[in-house]
Amino acid sequence: MKKKRLLFTLLYLSFTSVFTQSALAPIIIETIPSIGATNVDTNIKEIIIKFNQDMSPYMSIMSSPNMPKKTGKPRWLDKRTFSIPVELYPNNLYTVVLNSSTFRNFKSAEGVSLHPVSLYFHTKTIDYNKHHKKAFKELSQILPSKYSYASHKNVNWETLLKQNESAFQNAKTTSKFTLLLTNMLKKAEDPHIWVEYEGKRYIPSTAKLGEINYNSKYIVSIIQNKKTSKYGFIAGNIKNVAYISIPNWSNNLDELVYKFQDENNTIELSFEDVLKELFKYENLIIDVRDNRGGNENYAKVFASYFAKDTIPYEKVVSYNKQSKKFDNSHIKKIYPNKKNHNYSGNVYVLSSSAVMSSNESFILMMKTLPNTKVVGMTTYGGSGNPKAYDLSNGIKVYLPSWKAYTLEGDLIEDHGIKPDIEIITTEKEFINRDVLIDRVLKMIKKL
Repeated sequence: MKKKRLLFTLLYLSFTSVFTQSALAPIIIETIPSIGATNVDTNIKEIIIKFNQDMSPYMSIMSSPNMPKKTGKPRWLDKRTFSIPVELYPNNLYTVVLNSSTFRNFKSAEGVSLHPVSLYFHTKTIDYNKHHKKAFKELSQILPSKYSYASHKNVNWETLLKQNESAFQNAKTTSKFTLLLTNMLKKAEDPHIWVEYEGKRYIPSTAKLGEINYNSKYIVSIIQNKKTSKYGFIAGNIKNVAYISIPNWSNNLDELVYKFQDENNTIELSFEDVLKELFKYENLIIDVRDNRGGNENYAKVFASYFAKDTIPYEKVVSYNKQSKKFDNSHIKKIYPNKKNHNYSGNVYVLSSSAVMSSNESFILMMKTLPNTKVVGMTTYGGSGNPKAYDLSNGIKVYLPSWKAYTLEGDLIEDHGIKPDIEIITTEKEFINRDVLIDRVLKMIKKL
């Protein structure tokens, strides 16, 4: 009897031990960087967390004031290893908090939650004088050799850099270096230049304001059969003339969904469907007066609906690594769309002094097409295709990488593109109406 009791006791204790062992909360056995580490290398691109047991595929990373900047989605590398892609900066204390009393998604495969934990570490402190001296040397090599409009801007970059050399090298923080650089680059008065540091963008010069020559509220009030998309695109007709406004080239046209409200329902239409309706009219107004650019490829897709042949529209000159000069020429072209949906009516493209960047390229595309007139005012004159240059102190400098010209050889930067039919107006004329729309409608009526 005693032997049976002893056997039962041993079996019970063994079972209890196994059950308790399996129900234990997970433990972090290793992190990279180590918890509490100092002088952590900023070249580390991901935080690695290893657990002592298999984990569920979920997570709870809590927000904290000094959480590292994430550069991608955190993910499980395997059942016990978790990764957080990050970008680290010098002389920073970072904290990563896993789980809380409310959010407990870091848990074992058996469902036991990780006790809330803070992973903290400090990145290495740098010798700013030495650090910034190297970065300044890099900057001096970039400016003016890699900035496409360096000579055009009438700025003596060598002199300007020499005047600011001491201030840059003695900057006590990288933030101070960033501020100095941003202020210096204002001299270019180029909206296609900017500086990035710690995920934040600093813009030295914004586009200058010109005379407004549009009244969007008035246009919306007179459009019939109005169709709108969530990105601000509007289509319809005005007095038997098709009309479409394109506020930017930041969206893939094939993904646009237009909504049309009839008496009882909201009907959704694709971009193709909208164009088919617009192309039924003999005259079409394309309004890009408030469009400051975006992705030129999207503009080319739209222009392809009006091209029946391959047509060149713009010349760009970029940096040649072999000659170390801006002498690499390229002619940009538009091509007919593959669906053979081409408009053969009269097209009027409305332009303004706010038009810039890839939208200026769109203006050039349309100017080359038959039965098309650009109407309004000369464009802003700003085309650069910015390229990022990394400095060793963690700063990125974005500089225009090409010089854009018309096919006739006219530089677009600071000059703009003249319309086929220039109609100079003042902002006051557009307070109650859209006088440019009115004038274009009158032009069409006289045809």
